[in-house]
Amino acid sequence: MDDLAPLVGTELDLIRLDGHEDYPFLIRRDDQVIRPWVATRGSWEPDLLSHVGSLLPEEPRIVVGGGHVGLSAFQLWRARPRARELVVFEPHAVNAALLALNVASWGASPVRTLPLALGVKTELLELASNPVNSADNRLWSSIPGELAADGGDPERWPRRTVLAVALDDYWGERALDLLFLDTQGWEPDVLEGARRVIAHARPLVVFEWWPRALVARNVDPELFLGWVERELKLTLSAIGDTADVRRLTSRLLEDDDPTAYAELLAKPRW
Repeated sequence: MDDLAPLVGTELDLIRLDGHEDYPFLIRRDDQVIRPWVATRGSWEPDLLSHVGSLLPEEPRIVVGGGHVGLSAFQLWRARPRARELVVFEPHAVNAALLALNVASWGASPVRTLPLALGVKTELLELASNPVNSADNRLWSSIPGELAADGGDPERWPRRTVLAVALDDYWGERALDLLFLDTQGWEPDVLEGARRVIAHARPLVVFEWWPRALVARNVDPELFLGWVERELKLTLSAIGDTADVRRLTSRLLEDDDPTAYAELLAKPRW
């Protein structure tokens, strides 16, 4: 909706997805990754999101962790317009405000936004933000330079205090069909804080798999995968890649691009 146009200033811009031109998204103008990609291509991970949407019931309940300005949440809603509930967590203050404005511009929708991070427990954490990519916000205690993703010296990245909450504490025993995570290497913490929800509701879990991020955080990728399978009772596969998850992990760890990642699908074993 062009009602957002008056809000655009020297530090904000509008981007639109092909086929959904009536739903513009406010985004920071200094974003050098998401903004130009969507502006020139008219899309953001459409194959991933349409595939994930196709796996859900007609009236799903969905949680998105790391919602940014709403591109993924919007496409999941469009894939399942009768969704009962779609809750989006976004800890970065500016992103969370833009996300709320974007969702409000969609009109009636099941989407609710929370300016929070997901984590192991309810606590205050420090969020470091990549200055060239507004979606790259990390709760790591330290970031090695080789994983800076063109954002310069991580020691100079802006930092702010944010509130994290365990999904177990927020969601309780309600039904949940999908937990969709884009949390920049923070997935082990989110899943640890969602153990009861996963055990009770048995949702699909989709998460970005960036094993070098785990190594940088002193988390063993193989041990983490084993924990997901053994403790959470989830079966892992790669989306859009036929490789076994372990072989895929080895390939990602050896890739010339230290930011190489894949998307993993974790299905409950009933």
